[in-house]
Amino acid sequence: PTPNTNLHKTDAPALNPHVMPCFEGLDTSQCPNCTGGLYCDGLHCVKKADCTCQYKNKIIMKTDIVTTDTCETCQCYSGELRCVPKSCPACASGETKVVNMTTCSCSCKSCDANQFRCGNGQCISSSSRCDGVIDCDNDEVGCLVQPHFTPPMIPTLSPQAGSHAPPNHQTTPFHDGHVAITHTKHPVCRPRWSDWMNTHHPGDPGSTGDHEPSAAEFAANYHFCNGGNITKVECYSVSMEAPAESSGEILVCTPSKGLVCDDSDNFPIPCGDYKIRYYCDCGTSNHRK
Repeated sequence: PTPNTNLHKTDAPALNPHVMPCFEGLDTSQCPNCTGGLYCDGLHCVKKADCTCQYKNKIIMKTDIVTTDTCETCQCYSGELRCVPKSCPACASGETKVVNMTTCSCSCKSCDANQFRCGNGQCISSSSRCDGVIDCDNDEVGCLVQPHFTPPMIPTLSPQAGSHAPPNHQTTPFHDGHVAITHTKHPVCRPRWSDWMNTHHPGDPGSTGDHEPSAAEFAANYHFCNGGNITKVECYSVSMEAPAESSGEILVCTPSKGLVCDDSDNFPIPCGDYKIRYYCDCGTSNHRK
């Protein structure tokens, strides 16, 4: 006979102190005294490998599979549910992954013709693109209009003793200068894209997703774009071999924040692995039309 599922619906399950239950919260009042390392499944003494599991007050038999409310697929092993998150195939460029949390089905969604698709998958009105107001992570990227925000500050290099450079630890906006040190030439700015950088990876110890450095951190750590402005950023999904905006994941890709993809924003699907690069503009008069 199978265990009685009604045994597990009480708020305070009765316990038999002489048995080890297959899982925490199991009503063991009708269990025999199990010895020899055996566990009780509610009615019988069984080996640990033969233990049942519980999900939402229902008994799950060993090796049986159940789908959770968050679309995880779980299987019962030795009294424990082992779960894997829902995985969806990559969407085409310009589309966003969508998981129907009722049916757990995957689909790809694109924005309407009169909308702009942000890097995090959000759809906003096309009129908000390049209007000087930041509405999402990348609606003002690559625009001629200066967005309404304060440019980040990066620390300058400490001056040499006896120089006429600014005092130690002085900060300078990355958009308007470099450190001048006595008896040295100003750095020569070269307009170019940086190399791709992939410094963090999902699964690293303590990782909660994937995070790549901001423009300020990148410039300071790699001495990039001295004397110029970092004006553009590109993020690319290493996992899907596609631009970040086509990954379907909720993320941020901006010069001020770098690449930020948090597992908590994409639950139950964890973030993929991303790389980032920046463009150095040397302030020439050749503006993009």
